Order: sequence, then structure tokens, then C-alpha cells
Amino acid sequence: MSKRREYRDSRDRDEDLNYASDAFDRATLYVEGVPTDANEREVAHIFRPFIGFRDVRLVRRDSKRNPGTQFIICFAEFEQKLQADYCLSILQGYTFSKSDPPEKGLRLQHAKNDNYERRRRDSYSPNPRRSRD
Repeated sequence: MSKRREYRDSRDRDEDLNYASDAFDRATLYVEGVPTDANEREVAHIFRPFIGFRDVRLVRRDSKRNPGTQFIICFAEFEQKLQADYCLSILQGYTFSKSDPPEKGLRLQHAKNDNYERRRRDSYSPNPRRSRD
């Protein structure tokens, strides 16, 4: 009985260590719903109270659906994934103004890693059926 309990404890500890190593990776949140007239300083003030907040980036893009209008893509970077998770849970649906309807609130999610080298390496797969005659 004690060996079984000891095994379970060591397995749980290993799982905790694996989760802890993932938690210390930097995490970036992708944020939608930022008003077009917002600047980096205003957006940074929203994220600044959260522990581990490092930086915010705003990217202005022209809309393909509505020519002549712009929208903002926002990225908020945190030191640890757990800190980003906490921020995501708190700020989901946050509105900039009290007069804004809830549908206009922020929509947060974890950003996808857009590493060009990784995509190029992963997309390459030689075709074994193709002959080189």
C-alpha cells in the first residue's frame, strides 16, 4: 500500500513540475475589440495592474471588408503563462466606456506562435512516391 501511495505522489509531483515549466514560458495574449482611437498608453493602463505584464503592441490594419476603415490588432505580453491566463479570465469582455454595450467588450485569447522558420520547417515533407529520374 505504501509503495502504491509513493508512486502516485511521485507521478503527481512530475506532472506539477511539467506544468510549472510550461508556466514559466512567456505568454502573449491576442486582444480584439480595441477601439480604433485608442493608443498604446491607454491600452497599457488596462494591463499594467496585472503581475507579469511586460509590453503591449498595437498594429493598425485597413479593413478588407470595409474599405476606408481601420481596426486595431493588439498583443499583450506577460512573463509567465499563468499570469496571462489570469489576465485573460479577468479582462474577458472588458469595455473601455460605460456607455459601450457588452458586445463591444474586449475578446482575449492566447496568441498563436507565428514563427516563420518553424512553419517552413514543418511544412516541408518530401514526397516518397516522387522519383528523381
